[in-house]
Amino acid sequence: MLVALRPDIAAVLLDSSEPAAAQIAKALEDRTLAGHSGFAGVHVLAHGASGEVAFAAGPLSLETIDEHRASLAAIGPALAKDGEVLLWSDGAPARRVPLIALGIATYTGVMAAINWLGLKGQAD
Repeated sequence: MLVALRPDIAAVLLDSSEPAAAQIAKALEDRTLAGHSGFAGVHVLAHGASGEVAFAAGPLSLETIDEHRASLAAIGPALAKDGEVLLWSDGAPARRVPLIALGIATYTGVMAAINWLGLKGQAD
């Protein structure tokens, strides 16, 4: 999947070393310090389950969102005025994940796939 990215797209692989929101915020901060700013969007590809987005370092859910509020709040200001957080997750957890809470926490619009994702990354 990574080899198919356009050259102007930077991929950040998240790991279990720290919470996903902190890793995303740090990646945006690093790119801003490197002279990039006003990102059009942050695309998050992750596994999902009922009511959560699952990451190696732990889930993001309504129950855990307060633990990540500071990191999430750092994401919105790094985006362009009309920038968005786009959630791509198997199992279509968008119907169950508290997207409004995620949008409030990141100070940005949040969009998510509402159907199962196909093998080519398209909504079925």
